[in-house]
Amino acid sequence: MDDRIRIGREHDPLAQRGCMLLGAMVRRRRIEIAWTQRDLERAARVSQSMISRLETGQLRGIRFGRLGRIIASMNGLDPSAPRPAIHDRFAFLR
Repeated sequence: MDDRIRIGREHDPLAQRGCMLLGAMVRRRRIEIAWTQRDLERAARVSQSMISRLETGQLRGIRFGRLGRIIASMNGLDPSAPRPAIHDRFAFLR
């Protein structure tokens, strides 16, 4: 069973718009907490290039687990959520 969110090969403007909105939310939250894409890469264990493609709406598919790690590592996408502790970015090294 494939647990990816996919846009598909055919042009789906609604799905593309949704991906762009999600990417903008991730970028906005990352900037709010003063993280670079590299910081998020380390915290979420997802490649920086995937984060870049997600933020620009160019990502064509992502596994739910990876998307979950991205969002959870920033304590969610809600601007009122507490900032993650600085040491949380490097928790995977422990």
